[in-house]
Parts: sequence; C-alpha cells; structure tokens
Amino acid sequence: MRYALILITALLLGGCVQKTTYTELTPNFAGVNTFNKSVEIHASGVAMQETGFYDEFEKAIGESIQRSNLFTQIATNGSDVTLNAFLVRVSMPIMALSFDATVEVAWTLKQNGQVIYRRSFTTSSSQVRVSFAAADRAKSAINAAIKENIALALTDISRQKL
Repeated sequence: MRYALILITALLLGGCVQKTTYTELTPNFAGVNTFNKSVEIHASGVAMQETGFYDEFEKAIGESIQRSNLFTQIATNGSDVTLNAFLVRVSMPIMALSFDATVEVAWTLKQNGQVIYRRSFTTSSSQVRVSFAAADRAKSAINAAIKENIALALTDISRQKL
C-alpha cells in the first residue's frame, strides 16, 4: 500500500517538477592544488526517476573543475586521470513540510588503471520552499545535497598530491 501511494504521488506531482540542470548542481569551491592533467568524468549510481540526471551530474562536476582550474582539461577519452562519481544512496521523507534529503556519493580517481583516490561523502540538505509540489521540494533538497557533495569531494581531491 505504501509503495502504491508513493507511485500515485509521484505520477500526480511529477509533471509539476522541471528537469534538473547542471547549474543547479554546480558548486563554487576553492581548491588547494591544481593539476596539470586531463580528466575524464563519469557519473552513475542508483536509479533516478529523472531521465538525463546523470548527464547533468557529470556536467556539474566538469563545470566545477573548469571554474576552479582543478585539472587543465576535461577529456572524453584518453585522459590522464578518470574521475568516477557513484550516487550510492538518496534518502528523504515521503511527505513533510520541509524535506531533509541525504545523499551519499562514492568518488574514485584512477590513473593508468590504478585507483589513486577513493572516498565517500554523505551530505544533507533541508529545503523549505513556498511550493505546493512536494516533489519540487524533494528535488531541491536532493540537488542541494549533491551540490555540497561535489564541493566536498573536489576540495578533498585538490588536497591530494597527484
């Protein structure tokens, strides 16, 4: 019964929510080091109902890297390093006035096929918006938590010696 209620709510309110764009997920951060290397970015993870979400997630990571000059170039293949972001879990209440979303993202950086960095970050965000659509508040909370997660991970990577 609970899952039927979730499905009906998602179907009724799903049309009210616009797609996530990479600008909603892109943080500004100040890195410690910059690396004279090209990077290839891959984002994946748990099933998200929104199509194209992981493309926007990748774009947000890339935009953050470019803004900070963390790596000199973003490549589509043949890069010096590969950055993988895997969305491990997303949790939030089903119905509430405020939505507290928690996300966990596992980050891996590989060079020459070897893992040189691996870390997982869990971030949270609480969103209280003047919006009727619960799905809109939930999306906003998830996006804010992911944005914070990107900032934490890239800041931590910038502290490394690559």
